[in-house]
Amino acid sequence: MKKYHLLTGSFFLTLLLWLFTSAAYSQAHEEYYTISGVVKDQKTKKVLENVNISLNGYNTGTVTNKEGVFSLKILPGQNSRTIELSHLRYISSQIEINREDPSGIECYLIPNSIILDAITASPVHAHKIVIQAMDKIEQNYPDFPIMLTGFYRETVQKGKNTSVFRRR
Repeated sequence: MKKYHLLTGSFFLTLLLWLFTSAAYSQAHEEYYTISGVVKDQKTKKVLENVNISLNGYNTGTVTNKEGVFSLKILPGQNSRTIELSHLRYISSQIEINREDPSGIECYLIPNSIILDAITASPVHAHKIVIQAMDKIEQNYPDFPIMLTGFYRETVQKGKNTSVFRRR
């Protein structure tokens, strides 16, 4: 009899915990609004994948998928009006966002070519490299703690096409 009451009590406690958690979870996600669009090359009009998109002034960002599509979830408290787009072979640009119509943004990046100087490679003993790295520990690491943010991945499927959105 005691086992039955214990089992019933734990069931109701689990159910109650699940109800509160799901309500809090849905409220937290309702606060987001989403900015979405596509990034293309200005000259060729081809879509660009792996373009970094970040909200200015915040640690919120994402990367375009294979089709050049991005989706960025933003909290209403994040009051930045611009996003920054950057890619290795392109000039970084900033675009103003319209909070009333945040979807369907079409962005174009200008190609940028960089001419590099010649590189000379010479062998160095591994022990010397380790000593040099140890000497620069104080220079490369701050004395204060740093807060890092997480990363999640979201997959959206429309018909036969699958889009993957990432957020840092």
